[in-house]
Amino acid sequence: MLRIHRAGSIAMFATLAVCAFPLAAPAALHDHLKCYKIKDPSSFHATADLRPLDDSVFGLDADCTIKVKSRQLCFAVEKDLLATDAPAAEVPGAELSNAFLCYSLRCPSESLPESLEMSDQFGTRTVTALRTSTICAPAVIGPPPPTTTTTTTVHGPPRDCTAATAPNCDGTCGNSDSACIEDSGACVCQIFEPFASCGFVAGPPNCYGQCAGSQSCIEVSGACQCGDVFE
Repeated sequence: MLRIHRAGSIAMFATLAVCAFPLAAPAALHDHLKCYKIKDPSSFHATADLRPLDDSVFGLDADCTIKVKSRQLCFAVEKDLLATDAPAAEVPGAELSNAFLCYSLRCPSESLPESLEMSDQFGTRTVTALRTSTICAPAVIGPPPPTTTTTTTVHGPPRDCTAATAPNCDGTCGNSDSACIEDSGACVCQIFEPFASCGFVAGPPNCYGQCAGSQSCIEVSGACQCGDVFE
């Protein structure tokens, strides 16, 4: 007689399922900054207004002075914590991509809290004696990346057929039953029955035919196509 040990079978299946489908480990993030003391040959000054992301704690700092002689260079790193005697806390981070150069900073007037409760993965504690000290700016190794310039072409209104210059009658008639053609040295709109699509009736350079909206039947790369023609 066949006996099925149902509880044992379920336990074995669960074990196999865990082995076959291991739990995904959390994605590793480069969310820490490792900083180096450096010597910078620069010697300049800059003035800036600083607007905090969280204005519930810090307000706008106006006319702050930056000593443009960096004293620290920081890079994003991933940290694998091996051991600590600090209390643990789960504080999510964000992936960092830029390096940072850090400079001395002074602000003439600022309103700072006397203390601030902060948390990181080493626990929660209250920090005191806040004072402005440093500002870090995004940086890259080597020269800055090339800038891309977007050129926006500003067009006028669609060119009317009568404004075109014969024999290149490439204006619009604004009517799908009319064609812009040459007549007695001028460009005029003429009705054709039946009217065919652009390039079906005649080939280049005598292009005319039906186009949608305000487009015109024009010669493009040796063929008749519908296109926009502007003044």
